[in-house]
Amino acid sequence: MSLRNPSVKLRPKNPCLE
Repeated sequence: MSLRNPSVKLRPKNPCLE
């Protein structure tokens, strides 16, 4: 879900992504 969160696009270095 975090991957589709708009915040992820603003913060590509989100810990959830890594």
